Amino acid sequence: MASRAVSSALRSASRLPGERYRRSLLEQPQTQVTTLPSGLRVASENTGTETVTVGFWIDAGSRVENASNNGMAHFFEHMAFKGTRNRSQAQLAVEVENMGAQLNAYTSREQTVFYCSSLRDHVPRVVNMLSDIIQDPLVTKKDVDSERDVIIRESQEIDNMMDEVTFDYLHAVAFEGTPLEQTILGSIKNIQTLSRDQLVQFVESHYRARHMVLAAAGGIDHQALVKAAHNYWHDGAKLSGARQLEEPPRGRFVGNEKRLLKTDMQLAHVAMAVEGCSWTDPDFFALKVANVIMGDWNRMEVSPKASLAQALSGANGCHTYTSPLTCYADTGLWGTYYTSDPSGVEHTAMCVLDEWKRLCLDVTEEEVRRAVHLVKAQFFANLDTSASICEEIGRQLLVFGRRMPLIEVDARLDAVNADWVKDACSRRILNKRPALVAIGPVESLPSLDVLTAKLQT
Repeated sequence: MASRAVSSALRSASRLPGERYRRSLLEQPQTQVTTLPSGLRVASENTGTETVTVGFWIDAGSRVENASNNGMAHFFEHMAFKGTRNRSQAQLAVEVENMGAQLNAYTSREQTVFYCSSLRDHVPRVVNMLSDIIQDPLVTKKDVDSERDVIIRESQEIDNMMDEVTFDYLHAVAFEGTPLEQTILGSIKNIQTLSRDQLVQFVESHYRARHMVLAAAGGIDHQALVKAAHNYWHDGAKLSGARQLEEPPRGRFVGNEKRLLKTDMQLAHVAMAVEGCSWTDPDFFALKVANVIMGDWNRMEVSPKASLAQALSGANGCHTYTSPLTCYADTGLWGTYYTSDPSGVEHTAMCVLDEWKRLCLDVTEEEVRRAVHLVKAQFFANLDTSASICEEIGRQLLVFGRRMPLIEVDARLDAVNADWVKDACSRRILNKRPALVAIGPVESLPSLDVLTAKLQT
């Protein structure tokens, strides 16, 4: 059903209303892609601006780690700006400052990213600098030991962020026994014991050209970017790698739970999720629309639009809720996270599950159309800067092997209807056992068996 609907929408895209809007999508700059002999993919989109964002997207996050080295990818992210064999830490900082550039990095469960925003004239220097950071990092034992305390403090700060804690626990119970259960930072024990040699081995094993994308967006000349990649990836044989790495184990969803009763906390933090979808699943856009229909809400909103928000807006104890859709290469999570007074924990849980079930059985075309428009607005609003476009290019090439044109995104969203949302949700929600995390004053939260029974048909 999904593929036929999308094909029909793609064929009729140019005939749909809003011809000016459609034409603007068709006139968007194309993403040019060149694959170097080493396997490194170089991709760019020239938007004609005076600034540019360039970055390396690496297909290696906490998911490629194991229990003994979990936290390695994030640890190296911290080490990367400590200097290289060609640039000291001070020289690196001065070079970035002299270009008026911004150098950043982040680590997720599936990817590590190093990127830099600068003026367009500085692209060759930026590619040289980023290549140097990744290929020739100066990882010294002294720097490794000094950085441990920094990462431990970061871990302790995250321990005080209840949304982060809740979602880490949710991954642990939802994907128990697979690498997706691991946190990004790793345990304190691992942070304290990971060695310089382990870091070097991890980088040499995973930071290989065929697992990377060099992406750029803004005022970029593609051939100049390709030339810079050729010039500065000086060890293609090493980075392409002779040894084939094993694929990380597939994600396996488990309907399980974790409850941490803490009566000294004012609010309960509860997350419930079913198995969602991968980035490439045909149901991705339908589940994204369902996610938007669920909506987000906090008690300060006066006239909430979402059906669930309206049900919770009375004096029932719920403070906030969000509707996360988290996607990975082969699985994902779709669910709801809420905070509540102790008195509202049970009522909120039941309202959430009622809304999940309604999406499977009674969602309307009007709701779906409204949500489709919201998804489009969110998606296109996120492409206002070179950094956000570069992010889409890098991530999509790693995930899809290509950049999905905006006209295709638009057509895939237009193909979503109420029947598709019902079908995609029904197969994942009805008669399924969700994963559950509850922290705080959660004595009144029903058992997982009772909550599961609520989803039975």
